[in-house]
Amino acid sequence: MVDYGYVVGGSGPSAVTEQYNDIANTWTSKANLNTARTALGGFGLNNYGYTVGGLTGGVGTQSVITERYDDVTNSWSNKGNLNNAMYNVACFTLNGYGYAIGSTTSLHPDSGYTEKYDDSANSWATRLQADIIYGRAGFALGGYGYIVGGFYGVTDDPENRTERYDDVGNSWTEMAYFLNTARGALAGFALNGSGYAVGGDTGSVSAVTEQCCWTTKDNLNTARSSLAGFAAVAGRLHKYLSIDRDNFSKIDTINVANITKIDTIVY
Repeated sequence: MVDYGYVVGGSGPSAVTEQYNDIANTWTSKANLNTARTALGGFGLNNYGYTVGGLTGGVGTQSVITERYDDVTNSWSNKGNLNNAMYNVACFTLNGYGYAIGSTTSLHPDSGYTEKYDDSANSWATRLQADIIYGRAGFALGGYGYIVGGFYGVTDDPENRTERYDDVGNSWTEMAYFLNTARGALAGFALNGSGYAVGGDTGSVSAVTEQCCWTTKDNLNTARSSLAGFAAVAGRLHKYLSIDRDNFSKIDTINVANITKIDTIVY
């Protein structure tokens, strides 16, 4: 069976969906989103891809839209709306639910809104708000959700903080470990029992890669921000949904052998 990667939406805003085949090393155009969006979030859940929120135009056009992608029929369908329109959305999948964390307005106190998606009920439920930081990366690891990095304050200062979400207690905890390099607009993924924070914007575009919690690893070949992240299984891409918020032109493939378990990846 061939697994695929996907990039969806982006600046413009865009409705474009592309599918990556790592065996053939090719990108293929797939069905467009129903609603073009940028600064949206995405996650995979129960063999479907989801896109969440985002901007449908300029400032003030944040969206409640949720769309689900069916790769068998190559089609997008609208699903239950978010309770709060949001953009700069970080997502993760945790214990059978999708989570979206984003900003509801351009005001910094309106960042960190958290919602939980139940696909069986096709509905979103508001959860405890995370810290008021935007442009973060998310991943799930060891039964918790994590959001890392981001920007804070009216001067958009890059952050190095890590927050952990406990879905049982519906609580966020600021962890005692910090990124070595503060940055926002970064990518995150979980791989082989570790979380990773990749690239981003430190005030300039970054190539830094760090392994939770937190050890600096080899840099990306190409420094960039607003990128997507993914993991690999036995040297191949795991099926995922990722979001390209800027001009996505290159990905670094992570070749990993003998991996038997990974956590769901979100962007």
